Amino acid sequence: MENSGILLSAKADLNRVLVSDGPPQTALCLLSPPLPSIVNAVKFTIISHDQGYCDDPNAGTWTWFETSILRPQADSRDISSDLFDDVNDNVEDFIDQIAGHGWSFVEIPGTGGRTSIVLARNPVSRSWQTHEMVWDRNDNEEKRQFVSLLQEGDRVVVWARAQV
Repeated sequence: MENSGILLSAKADLNRVLVSDGPPQTALCLLSPPLPSIVNAVKFTIISHDQGYCDDPNAGTWTWFETSILRPQADSRDISSDLFDDVNDNVEDFIDQIAGHGWSFVEIPGTGGRTSIVLARNPVSRSWQTHEMVWDRNDNEEKRQFVSLLQEGDRVVVWARAQV
């Protein structure tokens, strides 16, 4: 992966995306540097933990991560660090902010128009979890499509999500 892959790592502080009621919350937790011309694989390493409590642990996942691709437009400039401070209901709520910096989301084929796909889910636990994933052009359909969409100058984003 030295010449054709990128490595993304983050220790996610989900405290800022904790929710007590309402829709799931979303926060930007990782933004890659601009990508080189050829990317054959992306390695994600995320260290995080769930909120640690829920009434019914069998009811589903309460904290998870999604990933998106940002593509520069002709007038793109650096993504503002203040985006890391914002918390919204979903990834698409960031569209106007991202567009204001001259970037656009890449639609992921086969997702019904979504601009993000699930990367990892945290089990209900207060313990830290390490999620390591390598997505490449030989992976399952969704991951292979994601990697094949990457172009020079794109940036990969990881979103932290939480719900009640």
